[in-house]
Amino acid sequence: MPNNPPISETPREGVVQYTFDLIEGSPGTESELAEATRCRQELYIRDAIGCDLSRYGACYGNLSFRTGAFAAGPGRREFLVSCTKSGGLPSASGETMSRVLHYDHEKNYVLAQGPCALSSESMTHGAIYDASLEVRAVVHGHDPQLWQYLLQHGAPYTEEHILYGTPPMAEAAAKLVRDNLKKSWRLPGVFAMAGHEDGVVAWGASLTHATERFLHAWHESRHGWAR
Repeated sequence: MPNNPPISETPREGVVQYTFDLIEGSPGTESELAEATRCRQELYIRDAIGCDLSRYGACYGNLSFRTGAFAAGPGRREFLVSCTKSGGLPSASGETMSRVLHYDHEKNYVLAQGPCALSSESMTHGAIYDASLEVRAVVHGHDPQLWQYLLQHGAPYTEEHILYGTPPMAEAAAKLVRDNLKKSWRLPGVFAMAGHEDGVVAWGASLTHATERFLHAWHESRHGWAR
């Protein structure tokens, strides 16, 4: 039977909002996990991924990247993603990531392979991958200064009433990616989540690329726009 998420009108950070099945198996290769660790550490040292319970009452931040067939259809674009409650760990490993094999937005359901339950934002990651084959990785970090900067300077954002980890969030995120590919904002591949405190998403052609986009925006939020 699928694992059922807890019912909550105002979910806390890190609460899974979809149903899922998790089957046994190795989530990723050594080289895949090595790249994930490199990128994760860049976010971890800036506290964009972490587990400071005084901030949100739970661990926060996650990342993912596409694996499997490049041109797989929507709902079947396999990706490796951080596991829930793993934000406090600086490195990615075979124990802290699982592979999403299939996801269904209408049923709000995920089938995955690996050792641990997936990030609460996995459906949003899947929707972003479905938006375009150009998207090969997604980074989701939490940073109050960056979040405020993006919202105050005209960056794309999901509406305040849209809660994280829900089908409306997945739909809204996918639309922002499609719109960005047609006409990019000044910082391409980055958007804020107005209804998800301090939440910022970056996507790109690789995990390194997505992380660089996040860090570029992070740096600008501290030092201003170099015109």
